[in-house]
Amino acid sequence: MKIREREAGDAVVLVPDSDITWRNQPTLKQVLDRLSERGRTHIIIDLSNVEEISGYGLGLLASRCGRLRRLAGDIRLANPSDLIKRLLEMTSLDELFEQYTDIDQAVRSFAIVHTGKEHGPNEKRPEENQKPCESRIRSKR
Repeated sequence: MKIREREAGDAVVLVPDSDITWRNQPTLKQVLDRLSERGRTHIIIDLSNVEEISGYGLGLLASRCGRLRRLAGDIRLANPSDLIKRLLEMTSLDELFEQYTDIDQAVRSFAIVHTGKEHGPNEKRPEENQKPCESRIRSKR
């Protein structure tokens, strides 16, 4: 899998060129880990080219979401297919990941916090409405 990266406002947009499976999810893991180590915690994953996400891929996204939220960041999903939307619903991960129909909406979602004030890339977002990813997943069981 190849993953294109680009800056968009306060976020980094990742565009994988294929499905996220057990075989290629380590590539995505490396990219997400590198970005978080560099302080880039607002991540948008453009799923335009992704038809399927395996259990390994879902696990990776959920665990990295937790890591980023502890750093006042998040992972947002853009352009999910109907199949991926159904998969997220069946696994209750639709409550974990905000989903957007296009990249611009996802980028704007990082620019405005719950108070309605804009924030810069180095400012921390309020965490009042963000539970750690692990507790959100456990609460559905």
